[in-house]
Amino acid sequence: MSDNIQQKIEFIIEQQATFTVEIAQMKEVQRLQAVSIDRLTENMHQTREMLRETSEMLHDVIGEMREGFNNLIVANEVTRQLAEDVAVSP
Repeated sequence: MSDNIQQKIEFIIEQQATFTVEIAQMKEVQRLQAVSIDRLTENMHQTREMLRETSEMLHDVIGEMREGFNNLIVANEVTRQLAEDVAVSP
């Protein structure tokens, strides 16, 4: 076999080895990306659930505050009425 053909064969073998390594590296990168995407997806679901729970808690707190304010308004009216009644009484 001539040196020229031998060199070409060696070049082809080297290229094939390089491609094999690069393909293996790309497969690993793709695998790691898939793992990252899975983690991001799970984090997104957890964040969505936490947001829902936070929204429910906020809704409950607002309801409790509204009820407290209403009670304060009623108590203020009763106190005002009592003060007026006392002021008018002989």
